[in-house]
Amino acid sequence: MNVSSIVNYIVCTINSNIVHKDSELFTGKYIPNINIKKFLFLINDFFECSEYIHICAIIYLLKLAENSDINININTIHRLIIISYIISVKNYKDNIYTNKFYSQISGIDLNEINELEIIALKKLNYKTFISVEEFDKYFYSMVFHTNICQKCYEKSNFFNIGSLSLT
Repeated sequence: MNVSSIVNYIVCTINSNIVHKDSELFTGKYIPNINIKKFLFLINDFFECSEYIHICAIIYLLKLAENSDINININTIHRLIIISYIISVKNYKDNIYTNKFYSQISGIDLNEINELEIIALKKLNYKTFISVEEFDKYFYSMVFHTNICQKCYEKSNFFNIGSLSLT
């Protein structure tokens, strides 16, 4: 599966979980000046992500969003994405970088990255293990979605919904 298909799946999944209300957690002082799709490609390139890392990251992001005091919205999405990828990379890659590197790539302050990682791990109850069954559920969902996504994309302006500017 190519990176573009994976990114489209993640963007669609994020889009279907957007909550249009304010959230204190993961809300930064500013919104990074990069759209979500480009942000995901940037992460893919610099983090050297495999399909496995992408799937694990989306699982963590959705688990964080299930928490009642964390919402996916324009003010939180970049931070939720970067932290989900950091947790995924640290759990499932042999070669990882420092949070300083992740801070430089994301444009989010190092102290904020450190703080958000701790908050995310606490919200996950430090349960970062992803079972084969859970992984397969999301993987097959992604495979199914990528088979129909191009049709959705061509028929509508699906990735430019609201102020999230997903493309």
